[in-house]
Amino acid sequence: MDGSALMNSEEQVAENQDEQGEVKTEPNQQEVETEGSEQAEGQESEAKQEGAPEQYEFKAVEGVTIDTETMTAYSEAAKELNLSQEAAQKMFDKMAPVIAQRQVEQFTAKIMGYREILKADKELGGAKYSENMAVAKSAIDKFGSPELLKALETPGIGDNPEFIRLCYRVGKAMSEDKIVSGKAPKAEKSKAQVLYDKTS
Repeated sequence: MDGSALMNSEEQVAENQDEQGEVKTEPNQQEVETEGSEQAEGQESEAKQEGAPEQYEFKAVEGVTIDTETMTAYSEAAKELNLSQEAAQKMFDKMAPVIAQRQVEQFTAKIMGYREILKADKELGGAKYSENMAVAKSAIDKFGSPELLKALETPGIGDNPEFIRLCYRVGKAMSEDKIVSGKAPKAEKSKAQVLYDKTS
């Protein structure tokens, strides 16, 4: 090796040394690709953890009951938005009381609607509404089991117009049957008839 070649080699080594005297080497192509792949997988895994889970598990809000159909719809919406479990739970905590209140309002409106239908019904309502309701109640009291009577304490169950109509017709049939099958009271005999019967 001549002197110029040796000098060039020493200059290249010097250029590859950093400030601390360490020799700089070019990174291997395969090592660069491996590091990039691992970094991408890590980011993808982190994004997956932060996104929607396979299935949400919501903690109930104290004093609030949400029906299954509404919860299913909410879970589907949260999944479409790729909300994490934590984000979906936070939103649920805020929305649950509003949803529950709305359900109560809808249920109350439904019951009031039933009662308006009953009052306007040609067979059950009108001027004899209260009287007809008493007839329906007589059938429930006569044939209703203790379990049925307890169930009817739940708002809405005993307010359905067709259920009331059935009870009314049963109660009415009971009243008509008493009138038809009842025996007429015997007329009291006069004193003369009683005396005649004894002497005859």
